[in-house]
Amino acid sequence: MLNEVPAGSPLSIGEANSLNVMLETIDDNGFDLDNPAVLHYRIRAGEAEISRGATALPETLPFGDQFFWTGEIDLTDMGATTLLPSYVVDIWVSGSDETGNPFETENNNINEPFATWPLSLLGPSISFDQPEAEIKWSNPSPIQGETSELDISVLNQGGKGDVRFVLQRLVEGGNWNEESNASETVLAGMTATVSIPVVAEVEPGQSQSYRVLVLVDGVEMDRYNVDPLIVKKQTVRDGDALAQQASDGQFAIFMYVVAVVSLSAFLWMLVMYRKMKYGEEELEVDQTESVTEEMEAKTVPELKIEPTMQVPSPVPAPAPQPAAAPLAQPDPRGIAPLPPTGLPEGWTQEQWNHFGWKYIEGFSKR
Repeated sequence: MLNEVPAGSPLSIGEANSLNVMLETIDDNGFDLDNPAVLHYRIRAGEAEISRGATALPETLPFGDQFFWTGEIDLTDMGATTLLPSYVVDIWVSGSDETGNPFETENNNINEPFATWPLSLLGPSISFDQPEAEIKWSNPSPIQGETSELDISVLNQGGKGDVRFVLQRLVEGGNWNEESNASETVLAGMTATVSIPVVAEVEPGQSQSYRVLVLVDGVEMDRYNVDPLIVKKQTVRDGDALAQQASDGQFAIFMYVVAVVSLSAFLWMLVMYRKMKYGEEELEVDQTESVTEEMEAKTVPELKIEPTMQVPSPVPAPAPQPAAAPLAQPDPRGIAPLPPTGLPEGWTQEQWNHFGWKYIEGFSKR
């Protein structure tokens, strides 16, 4: 028997790296204890051979004409051979009795093995397709260098055993590298809950793709493509945020200062221009009243045209000439420029030519 499992019964893959062997032999001549029996095994998938090996059974327990040979065998060859549920183990034995007669070879050879065991996963049974399964990131958008954990919660639909969850990351070339893993012993019908930490290493704005595998006895049972981690830029707060805003807005602040200085310089130049043009004393005197009095005292003569008698052959009479206005001294600055709206109400061009500057000066001092 292997691990007290009778031939033909399923053999657990999780225990295949350390199987206890017990072989019962019977011979009238007895057996030489210094020449132990040798156990041969072959692992195959159908007709294809996966691996082959042999081990001696040095421990012997005589009981009358019966001899019990015991030992230990590793079907995984120290982890070099991966076992799957579809594999089968064939066993046969070689040796001799105390007189040198070999063991019976009928139904005890490589073509006709002495016993056969099918390999099976007898431990936990886990599938990510269950409705109760939950896989999510504790922080789906970490900053660069920050740690995020993948929280896994899934029901065990099989027996008791060890479950291993492996997190893999997609790298260049389409390959998957193991990033981290976590193991847990789960009971039958209970939920396996683990957290696998991972560090965000890519640049801000990029994403990392992951998948998680569940292994039972070193055999992959299921896999699941996890939502990618999206690495974001670190958010600056409080004083650092103000400093960053000030740094980002240096150009805007500079343009604001330039605008204020330019406006101040424009106003100063305008004031200096008026002082240079009109002088300080004339700018300080309010001439509004004087201009108003002159406007009221000034009267514009009306032109009266007497009607003429119509005659058969009228002779055009000379047009009467308006009374000439008194001459005023011309201003050395010339004729004042007209306002944008034209001549003030009640003014003529001739009045404006003589008194326009006083009108402008009077409004400038209001």
